Amino acid sequence: MLRMTSLVLFFLGLVQATFAQEKVIIIGAGISGLAAGKTLQKSGYEAVILEARDRVGGKIWTERSTGSSLYLGASWIHAITGNPITSLAKKST
Repeated sequence: MLRMTSLVLFFLGLVQATFAQEKVIIIGAGISGLAAGKTLQKSGYEAVILEARDRVGGKIWTERSTGSSLYLGASWIHAITGNPITSLAKKST
């Protein structure tokens, strides 16, 4: 329970790790996984990011097989009810 409490306090920004013996595995090298890895490493944790694909970025990626760039992903908003991204998307259209 103490370890879980420490992690909760860490993510709330109330406590910072002062040693690198804590190890964290992050599943997915999308933008959230990459940001989590960077934040954890800056705070003294040893973080390993696991990704099933042969690239990083998750849903954000560029297809270049046709010789030109086609930007894919990060265009679908999940759970639009109560999602703050929905209001941002509506403002941009």
